[in-house]
Amino acid sequence: MGFTHLLRRAGPGSVQRGTDYAARGLVDIRSVGEDRVTAEVHGASAYDVVLDDRGGTCTCPVGLRGEFCKHQVATVLTLDGVGTEAIAARSVSH
Repeated sequence: MGFTHLLRRAGPGSVQRGTDYAARGLVDIRSVGEDRVTAEVHGASAYDVVLDDRGGTCTCPVGLRGEFCKHQVATVLTLDGVGTEAIAARSVSH
């Protein structure tokens, strides 16, 4: 199962910053199940991300408000296996 459909939930700022986080390799995927993924994303602090087919959660302040944050975006992009060049091209197009 892919998670790229979840990116529609993110605002443009979260997509841009999450793309940068993914390109810089700041996502550690902890577990991948049939319909659930857990990760830790590093930036100023480390945040726990959980994704499933309906959405996701993150322990950052934005994620705790129920918004799809940059950490969740970075996790989706890392799972998608997008290379650094492709991530950079996506960030230019957004």
